[in-house]
Amino acid sequence: MSDPAAELIVEADLIDPGIPVPAKGESWVISLMRYAVVRVLEGEYPHDDVFVGHDDADLDTPEFRAGVRHRLWLTRTFPEQATILSATATREEGAFYCLRFELV
Repeated sequence: MSDPAAELIVEADLIDPGIPVPAKGESWVISLMRYAVVRVLEGEYPHDDVFVGHDDADLDTPEFRAGVRHRLWLTRTFPEQATILSATATREEGAFYCLRFELV
C-alpha cells in the first residue's frame, strides 16, 4: 500500500471534480478537485477537505463523478511544467498532486 514518494495517503469522497482544462499541449494545466477526507491512511492531515490535482483526468468517466470514493497517494510536489487551476481558495489546506489513485 505504501509509495515512497507519497507524503499522504487518504481515502476521500470526490465533492467537486474541478474546472475542465484543455488536453496537455504546449501548456499543461492541472485543475484541482475537492475531496472530503474520510480517513487518513498514512501521514498527517488535519483538514476535512483536500484539494488534489490529477494528471489527465477524464471528467466524463464515472470514476471522476461527485460522490465517488478514491484512495489517493499524494505529494505536495507538482510537475515543474504544470500550472494549477482552482475555483476555490486553497490557502489553508494547500494542494496536492495525485501520484496514483484507486476506486474504493
